[in-house]
Amino acid sequence: MLSQLVHKDAREEADGVRTTFTVPEPFVDDTLRLCINGRSILDDWAITGWLTVELEEAPYEGDVVSFWYQQV
Repeated sequence: MLSQLVHKDAREEADGVRTTFTVPEPFVDDTLRLCINGRSILDDWAITGWLTVELEEAPYEGDVVSFWYQQV
């Protein structure tokens, strides 16, 4: 049985400069989805570490960066 996806905010807040964000907890490979202000971002980002993602451009200050994923 597959676990349901969870939705959680990134550990960091968008400040208009930051491009690296941390997923709050481990996730199953190939289940991570990045959202900014609730809108799914399909391109222009990559997983760069165990719990980190890198965006090509920084979100605006006050934007909400969040993730959908299946927990390990």
